[in-house]
Amino acid sequence: MSIPASFTRLLTQMTPAATRTTIALWLLRTTVGCITLSVLAGCAGGGSSATNAVSTASVPGAPTAVTATAGDASSSLSFSAPAANGGATISAYTATCTAGSISTTGSGFASPVSVSGLTNGTLYACSVSATNSVGIGAESTSISVTPAATSAASVYPAVYKTLAWDATVSVTYSGSCTMTLSTTGVPAYHDAYYLAPPNTAYPTVVATAPVSGLQLAVVPYKPSAITGSTATINICPTKAASNTATNMGAIGYMLSGEAIFNAYEGSGTPAMSDNVSYTFSDSGGTRYTASFIDKCNSHATPLNVTLNGGYNWHYHGIPTCLAESVDPANGPSHLIGIALDGFPIYGGRDINGNIISLAALDSCNGITSPTPEFPSGVYHYVLPLNVTNKQSSLTCYSGTVSQVKLALAKAAACSRRYASLFESRDGDLLDRKRTFAKVGYVARTARADGLLL
Repeated sequence: MSIPASFTRLLTQMTPAATRTTIALWLLRTTVGCITLSVLAGCAGGGSSATNAVSTASVPGAPTAVTATAGDASSSLSFSAPAANGGATISAYTATCTAGSISTTGSGFASPVSVSGLTNGTLYACSVSATNSVGIGAESTSISVTPAATSAASVYPAVYKTLAWDATVSVTYSGSCTMTLSTTGVPAYHDAYYLAPPNTAYPTVVATAPVSGLQLAVVPYKPSAITGSTATINICPTKAASNTATNMGAIGYMLSGEAIFNAYEGSGTPAMSDNVSYTFSDSGGTRYTASFIDKCNSHATPLNVTLNGGYNWHYHGIPTCLAESVDPANGPSHLIGIALDGFPIYGGRDINGNIISLAALDSCNGITSPTPEFPSGVYHYVLPLNVTNKQSSLTCYSGTVSQVKLALAKAAACSRRYASLFESRDGDLLDRKRTFAKVGYVARTARADGLLL
């Protein structure tokens, strides 16, 4: 608002000084008041109607279609968003579970919302409410749920059924807890030559194992001589009342299709500590290095030679080539195999990529801790890094192993003891018959002992 100049001149000429002062103060108050009202109206978006506007937002409606899933001392509530958000965006959801006078809550930004800290075996009434900028809306219709401890055994099958086995392995399931795998046993990696006990075809001793004194000859890799195997495993494992010593022969299978043996060779010496290598040139001048145990910690021995004329390929420690293919450098170890008692087998690093010490493992090389596949933690076996003693492999089973498996393992161990008899005269039918007779004797003894059904 402005005062016309003609009015100011008229005021000066026609009125006394005192009167002019009074009129000037009145004009100033009137002008400032108009400016103030104008500014306030502008800040309000203009016009008196803007200053009198009333917000119409309200709290949101109640979530719908609520369902509850019981967990171990917890419940997970799934739901649909309210039909009306109250005119403002929903910022959070609150789930409340009540038993008696005690209520426990959990919050989240979307369905589902979990409530933890509940008591297993207690019946709870649970509901969900939504919150926006105005406040908390009405609770949904309550739904009943009773938390319960999760069976440790039940968490294994779901993971096992997602494993990526090598193409050499066929896996089938009968029932929720039974897995049968069949493998050709042919390794993904192998050297051209290995060191093995001498036989008729390869009689020349070129090296001696450093601990056992076992004499060794250079033997070429023969894939046609490698035999496969089949195993049925209970994949809902539980710990047994007492441990069972691992047998000679297969004690589990790796995802690559090869078996894992315990630490020992037939000589009673940990194989990893008995390793030796021999470098030579073939007739064409090509240099080769033959080892008792290759860089993947595997080799073949005539375990089944007296039973079907073949060789069983296996590991005596962590299958380094397999582990390196599934684990990031210095990262956590992933599941790489399953023991015959159904518990999973891992490499030697924990969920944070730290090396697991032998002191952290139980007497069977087992530990309960989180893994990439089981982030909440489960019992599993560990094949430790850089270990060559008896703990390079599993020393015992923590779970239950069928008596049939143990009896067959006992017979297989006998065939291994007498493998050198067959190998010394590869074509001698009499020696083959003698060995078969000895293996048959062990099987009959096992039946007499009630071990072989």
